[in-house]
Amino acid sequence: MLHIEMTPQEMRRYLKYFRGEEDCPYEYRYNAPCWGAESIIADRWKSLTANFVNGVSPDGRCLEQCVIDWVTDVLTRHCPYTCEEELELYLTGKYFRHFKGNIYRIESFAKDSETQELFVVYKAMYDHGQTWIRPVTNFKEIIERDGVQVQRFRPITEEDAIASIPFNKRRSLGIMRVFNGIERPDFTPDKITELRYDEVFVFGSNLEGMHGGGAAYVAFKKFGAVMGCGVGHRGQSYAIPTMQGGVQTIKPYVDEFIGYAQQHPDLFFYVTRIGCGIAGFKDKEIAPLFSASRDIENICLPKSFLEHIY
Repeated sequence: MLHIEMTPQEMRRYLKYFRGEEDCPYEYRYNAPCWGAESIIADRWKSLTANFVNGVSPDGRCLEQCVIDWVTDVLTRHCPYTCEEELELYLTGKYFRHFKGNIYRIESFAKDSETQELFVVYKAMYDHGQTWIRPVTNFKEIIERDGVQVQRFRPITEEDAIASIPFNKRRSLGIMRVFNGIERPDFTPDKITELRYDEVFVFGSNLEGMHGGGAAYVAFKKFGAVMGCGVGHRGQSYAIPTMQGGVQTIKPYVDEFIGYAQQHPDLFFYVTRIGCGIAGFKDKEIAPLFSASRDIENICLPKSFLEHIY
């Protein structure tokens, strides 16, 4: 018989879960014996407690003892990872971290036509997103690493998984780029004619703030750039000077912009091909200045810049 140990605090959390007062304690949600079982337990808990009188079962057990007995019974006799349909329902789309560090997403489950053994079909969240299969029993097992027992694949939240994947690789892995609950493009559009309330148009300017041509003129006419202000955030625009000398004279202003964007995580910045128009620089010269911003969620770069960064 499987033995489950719970502290009083964990017991109270589980009781709240069974009563529908809060979500299942996450540390129990996908541990080795409970892998995917929380929904099964919850579905059957109401029928178990239907005959309780004043918190006591018909056979005299208190609610706390019934929790332990019932969880143990479910996990030993009704373990959901023996049921393909329940696995599909509860675990498809969930993210797991391999003990070596890489992240994977469960795509589906399948059976071997000859042996009927159940397999996990899972996709790598790195490189080209290769798809792999592995027996469920192997996927969920506990292994020993450096003298410590660890899960081969440990569940992680969707938020943590996505945060670990560079945004420019997400769409190829089937993950949309979302900011403030709104889907955004992977690259700065070639032509921007309007902005959402939380978006900022980043353009190349001159120190005098004379926005007479190119993206600077667009920023002045449409997005709040101010004549005479050649650096920084005005309206829904951000000016980066590019006309004062060589590439190295632009770098301090780019670094200042990156810092500003990080300090304003509520705004989404579209960086145009600054310096590659009237200023006369090439993408391969300007792009490396933005290397530090390539994985920052609220900075969107031109595709031609990213091609020279990665």
